[in-house]
Amino acid sequence: MNRIPPHAECADLLTEQMAALGVEVTVVDEPPPPGPRVPEARTCPHGGHLWAVPTPAQVARWARDGAPNEFGVER
Repeated sequence: MNRIPPHAECADLLTEQMAALGVEVTVVDEPPPPGPRVPEARTCPHGGHLWAVPTPAQVARWARDGAPNEFGVER
């Protein structure tokens, strides 16, 4: 599916940007399984597709504390 492999620097940058927002993610270059917290793909400047998937620890924090609706968890 992903014809152009993303660069590791792009995945690292996306991870850092999400961390700056207080969201712990794992960045993957293949679409994650369907579910309520599946993010939209992001395209890096090199043309690769990346998904910033919330980690299990992040999902647990949202379940405990609530999360913004754009992350698929009701407050």
